[in-house]
Amino acid sequence: MSRDSVFTIPPGAPFLPTLAEALLDGSLVGPVADGPLGLAAVTIYLPTQRAARALAAHLAERCGPAALLPRTVPLGEAHEAELALAAAPPAERLEALLRPAMPALERRLILSRLVQAWAATVDRQLLPIGEEVPFRVPSSPADAIGLAADLEGLMDALTVEGLGVSAIGAAVEAEVSRYFSLTLDFVRIAAEHWPRILEERGVGDPVARGRALMLAEAARLTRERPADPIVVAGSTGSVPATATLIAAIAGLPRGAVVLPGLDLSLDAAGWAAIHPGGPAAQGHAAQPQPAQSHPQAVMHRLLGPDFLNRTRAEVRPLGRRGPAAEARAALLSQALRPAETTDAWVDLDPAARADLARAGGAGLVLVEAADEREEALAAAVALRETLETPGRTAALITPDRNLARRVAAELGRWGIVADDTAGESLGLSPAGRLARLAADLAADEAKPGRVLALLAHPLVRLGLDRAALVRAACALEIGVLRGPAPAKGLPGIAQALHLARTEPRSHAPRAVRRLTEADWAAAEELIDRLAIAFRGFAPGADDAPLDLVQLAQAHREACDRLLDGPDAEAQEPSDEPSVAALDQLFDDLALAEPGLIAGRFADYPAVFTALARERVVPARRLAGPHPRLRILGLLEARLLSADRVVLGGLDEGVWPPKAETDAFLNRPMRAAIGLSSPERRLGQTAHDFVEALGCPDAVITRAHKREGAPTVPSRFLQRLRAFMGEGAWGACRSGGERLRAHAAALDRGR
Repeated sequence: MSRDSVFTIPPGAPFLPTLAEALLDGSLVGPVADGPLGLAAVTIYLPTQRAARALAAHLAERCGPAALLPRTVPLGEAHEAELALAAAPPAERLEALLRPAMPALERRLILSRLVQAWAATVDRQLLPIGEEVPFRVPSSPADAIGLAADLEGLMDALTVEGLGVSAIGAAVEAEVSRYFSLTLDFVRIAAEHWPRILEERGVGDPVARGRALMLAEAARLTRERPADPIVVAGSTGSVPATATLIAAIAGLPRGAVVLPGLDLSLDAAGWAAIHPGGPAAQGHAAQPQPAQSHPQAVMHRLLGPDFLNRTRAEVRPLGRRGPAAEARAALLSQALRPAETTDAWVDLDPAARADLARAGGAGLVLVEAADEREEALAAAVALRETLETPGRTAALITPDRNLARRVAAELGRWGIVADDTAGESLGLSPAGRLARLAADLAADEAKPGRVLALLAHPLVRLGLDRAALVRAACALEIGVLRGPAPAKGLPGIAQALHLARTEPRSHAPRAVRRLTEADWAAAEELIDRLAIAFRGFAPGADDAPLDLVQLAQAHREACDRLLDGPDAEAQEPSDEPSVAALDQLFDDLALAEPGLIAGRFADYPAVFTALARERVVPARRLAGPHPRLRILGLLEARLLSADRVVLGGLDEGVWPPKAETDAFLNRPMRAAIGLSSPERRLGQTAHDFVEALGCPDAVITRAHKREGAPTVPSRFLQRLRAFMGEGAWGACRSGGERLRAHAAALDRGR
């Protein structure tokens, strides 16, 4: 393995421009830009499709529009057409790789059926256990879908780590509670039957297939050792299969690995404390547990003997960064060092520590808002302020989608549309809300509140012009729904409307007396159209168990009738993207095997909501997105850069997220099996925090309350405050008070 094949781009240096520069000047894999076909022979693996497009744009800008660009392969989205599998392992292995992946919805429904069957058995076995049992046995089909998500996560975790089903036996034999013994027995049975289910359907497990593709590509590269340049950049190797591919590329004649933000300045004691079992930790009397939540924990493992087998001294840094970025990186390295080595802070010279805090904190602003609304407005002000300078770019980075939506809405004050490719959940989109309202109305026997909420939805047309529907809905509300509740169902509302229209109105409220015959006629027509729309989508008289998958088709027909416009517009496609996403969900449900989820009609709204919650609708753009403003998730933000970044949601439970286990295995069981601890995810988000904060102009926002509940500042902020001291920390907060003052002035209208 070449010892000059591993590089790193430190925080503060723009990742993709630096990567493009190193590729073109030959410092990465040697000369590639000498001939017209030099770049075309290069293969570059990147974490996401968005990063691949951005790198192509940088290279095209440098080389011109006629250049033949490298082949880029997104690691998280690679498929057999991109990974050369012609020479992959044995024939039977190749056949399994080429099987189509099981659709995500079908997978969830099959596992939900298994969970429902298990719950029916467990309910009887749990009776003698008493208070020992946690409330994790599903009591409804929607609960089963939620628990099936946990089961999916556990099965995927076993697959990702390369562990077989037999590993579960190690946890079953451990001394555990009666409840966890039952859950482990279920997981073992479900996992053992899963290959047979896949075989019967002729499909493959999506996660197992992705892992096999990565390992097949790593084996091919190791076997063939191609002479063409191959680069993998931006990945930390958190997934073992990806780490194997990275190690294979590092060993190629012209292979190169570019790590994001490897900390080369952390002292040897701090680096050894990340994973005390490493060689650097030999001779220490007391070896603490691995610091899985440290920003460098994943790359520490990647550099270890299992994969790259390198020391940090053998990793070459790329790119140039200014003094401000270097000071910020040194500050973060010290502040977030492993907890067992924070006594090193005492050994620092007080003056040098104060200088580091002052230099590293320059350009850092902290906004501590009262609630999430003020936080979103302050973040929007910070982004808007940056756009005032021509050419400067800004980005909001947050794992909190609710905060991202709030900031996007606040930016609408100035007519700014942010480039937010993450989209939104179908359940929260306009078409998703309409479908949820329709399901609730049908299950709740058309209570007046449900009827009015549905008619108020802007997408509901019922074959009418929207203005005509609004007038008819107002007449219906005034004439019938403001008084005593009518009989159940739409027929009851129709009967009450007929009586109200025909009875004498001399003593009726003034608003009712002002209704004209045209208003009453419009209200009656509206109820008739509603009854037609919901024909076939209503609970039966006996409320017997139903096939909830097949019930979705009646739901679809009701939604289609609700969305239908006047005859002139009936054939025009809707420009609302969530309508297409809703159609796709109904299409997938139509293709699913019948009978996977059984329940009563009243269970259907919650089941639909659970399924719609996981569908993503691309963000609708009422106008072109602003070219200098983006809203990014943590994964997307790793390789992209901006002149100012706003890091939103720096509270415990948001960034970093809660370190939670699944419903089937507790921490000792996960350790017995060999699964990674939940803290590993915290380490990944800590690395994202360090990378994002490498920008010299950074704004951090948090809220003292979220959804009315008090919050705790992120542990990253608490560490920064402890190291910097109150003086430097107060300077960061003073900048945040300025942004809060601007936000308050906007609310006052001056």
